[in-house]
Amino acid sequence: MSGESQGREASCQAEESVSWKQCIICQSDDDKKGVLVQHPKLEYYGLVLQAVQERASLNDGDYVQDDGQQLYQVRTENAGKNLKEAVERSHNTALKTRLNTCISPDACEENMVNTMTPTDKEKEENSMKTIYKAAQVIRKSFATFTKERNVLQVSSDITDVPAELYTMIHWIMVGPAEKLETEKRTRVVDRATLTNPQVLGLALTIHHDTRNKKLMNLLNAHGYSVSHGRALLMETALANAVVENTRAHQGLYVPPFLRKGTFVFFAADKTDFAKDTRDGKGTTHGTITAVYQKIDPSKEPVAEPLIIGDAQSLSVTPYHTVIMQANQLRKLAVEEDHPTVITFDMALYEKVVQLLDAKPDLKKMVVPRLGELHVVMAALRALGASMENSGIDDAWMEADVYGPATTRQILKCTHYKRALHAHIYSYVALYEMALEEFFKDNAQLKYVCLKATEGVEAACSERKDIKAESVKQVNRTLLEATAEVITAFQEWEEQKSQHAMFKAMMSCLHRVETILFFVAATRNADLELHLQAGEALSKLFFAMDRIKYKRLWPRYIADMHDLRINHPQTWEELHAGNIAVTKSVIPFVSVGADHACEHLNKLMKIRSGIIGISNNANARQRFVIVTPELSRLSKEFKSQFDMEADRTTEHHELGPSAVKRAHATIDKIKAAILSHGNPFTTEGDKLYNVITLAYIPDEYVPQILNADVTGQKLYEDYVSERINGDVSLWAPVKKVNNKMFLSGNKKITVKLRDNTVDLKETKDLFARLMVLARSNRDINQKEAIGNYEFTLTPRALFASNGTILPCHDKSKLINLLEKLTREDVPHEDHQLPQAGSTTHQDAMDTGFTDTTSTDQP
Repeated sequence: MSGESQGREASCQAEESVSWKQCIICQSDDDKKGVLVQHPKLEYYGLVLQAVQERASLNDGDYVQDDGQQLYQVRTENAGKNLKEAVERSHNTALKTRLNTCISPDACEENMVNTMTPTDKEKEENSMKTIYKAAQVIRKSFATFTKERNVLQVSSDITDVPAELYTMIHWIMVGPAEKLETEKRTRVVDRATLTNPQVLGLALTIHHDTRNKKLMNLLNAHGYSVSHGRALLMETALANAVVENTRAHQGLYVPPFLRKGTFVFFAADKTDFAKDTRDGKGTTHGTITAVYQKIDPSKEPVAEPLIIGDAQSLSVTPYHTVIMQANQLRKLAVEEDHPTVITFDMALYEKVVQLLDAKPDLKKMVVPRLGELHVVMAALRALGASMENSGIDDAWMEADVYGPATTRQILKCTHYKRALHAHIYSYVALYEMALEEFFKDNAQLKYVCLKATEGVEAACSERKDIKAESVKQVNRTLLEATAEVITAFQEWEEQKSQHAMFKAMMSCLHRVETILFFVAATRNADLELHLQAGEALSKLFFAMDRIKYKRLWPRYIADMHDLRINHPQTWEELHAGNIAVTKSVIPFVSVGADHACEHLNKLMKIRSGIIGISNNANARQRFVIVTPELSRLSKEFKSQFDMEADRTTEHHELGPSAVKRAHATIDKIKAAILSHGNPFTTEGDKLYNVITLAYIPDEYVPQILNADVTGQKLYEDYVSERINGDVSLWAPVKKVNNKMFLSGNKKITVKLRDNTVDLKETKDLFARLMVLARSNRDINQKEAIGNYEFTLTPRALFASNGTILPCHDKSKLINLLEKLTREDVPHEDHQLPQAGSTTHQDAMDTGFTDTTSTDQP
């Protein structure tokens, strides 16, 4: 098209626009205005609506009575005709609908129907007339309803609004009834019409949380959700939307929440589903990558929201490796301003470091991090190895706080939260015993501490709105007041450390302190404290032979320090709190990226999630792809009901019940240890188990007492040789084999056919019995049985110190006592049971049945 023709067309269009504007606004019958345009621009729709609204507000018309209804008519016939022609010639349904909304009921029935519907569509015209008639009926019912009540309430109760209005809205939302009942509303509806957001959201939420087909079909039968089959179709459609997202980004899935210009960091972990198969094969394993970014609605999103279409067959473009995926996402978010910061557990971190060492170009773009959760678990395992058989673990069982199986869990840290709490309880109990002895030697300092703690107690009892600030203020005062006390305690500790038991207990406390500092750094997202506490943990890893952490933990600390020089902007982002994931406004609740990744991993392992579909490639693929997005939809659906409104606004470990339980547990552990003596008052060079009082061999005492010094020296030598020196990082790492408390346990060599097995005395009952049986073969059983009398009461009823164990089952004890009482009543043919009789023996044997209960008689 030539430039001249384009100019003529633009001029013509401008003239038509002027004619449209003048004709609609003035509403005159002046024929000189010209004809109306066929297709007006969108910007003039507003002028049409504004003109109609102005006429209604200025009363530029008259109300007339027509069959009992008030209708509004324009004063000039030509004005109404021009408005009608403008709408008809626009051929735009949206314009017709908006005009109808504005002029209703400001025009007569004929004008409204003609305005909204083309004259050549008789079927649609009849439908519009039906809707208009229904609207007339409802408006008429308003007049009668408001006369009786003088007010119209908006609620879900049929008695608060006209029945006609309630019924129409109900039919629009859930479908028309098959038959109309005047007294009772029918529940028979067309299930195919249940497509409103509420029923879809409920169905997808139930499907995500339970995967229960029967439950979903039951809710569908009552009209609350769509069927299970429909939910599966929606799930497939959502999976297809995710796949379309990956196709738009060359096989990479970009989450809809990711925004440009905001720092982003990652975490990756393996996910496996513990599905038991007959041959052990066919199990499902995968890798999950989590993306974390602070919420900033002002920034532009990287990808468009997911568009859910029809459910089709699913096909997925193969994904790139985890590192390359994270690298591409980082470029989309922050381009080249930052490297890719991604967190792994130790198994994956080792492989990534090897990969980066082999590819120097990739090393400049990626900063791998070790996950805080896995580091703390490794430190807790090392701590458990250092204190096993010291008596602290035996105190947990004797105080009836933990059982033998749970104690093994704690020492091996197979249960993170339980292990951390157990060591905190022991830490507080031991420190209380140490402080009691300290204040005996420094009585004048006790008053200083008591006076300072009074202010803390008063601040904690204030109202919640002023408690936080008051606690901060008195905490600063407490630290200033106790500075002298802390200095005196350190000098007292150094003086008392010449005694073996005191030094061993204080070393255990300092190890727990280091771990708690590292946890606090994560909870507060404090990078500086994270590196300081992490470096202090190194001596524990080296002393207790945590081989992989001995090799790679110094490398991690060095890489993080180098980040300050090589990538200062990234260092500032991590220093600002992006080292941890914060999901709540409550203080001290941040978690490491790997810990948050485990939370996401748990969503993948939902109840009945992959059961029955692991061998179906298409269903398995759909499940893995759609679960994160389905989880997000489920969370958003629940949020609209304010289900977490009653959630506490303070830390979960500060609740009254949690504090009470913690104090009770600490008191039990402390009482169990003190019943065998205070280890902080023991003098000399001997070490012993604080519960069994069994002495540790003298050759192991120096290694136990100097473990921290040995570990620190090994760490410093390793850094100088491998981090700052020429020795390869991947050269073999030697074990130290420090002998700790457990090394003093008895060992027995047992010959089994052609092999010999070393049995070591542990807390396992079988191992103890085997050691006992093999170590007492020189006893002549015939002579022992003939010369020694058997006891009448079982030895299992008594503790090691000779006291009888308490009965923890009240109901059985009361039943047995009542039974004995009835049997003691004299009868003619009744004889009292003899000593050692079956009745007495049964009572004693069944009186101690449940050792896990904390209820005391």
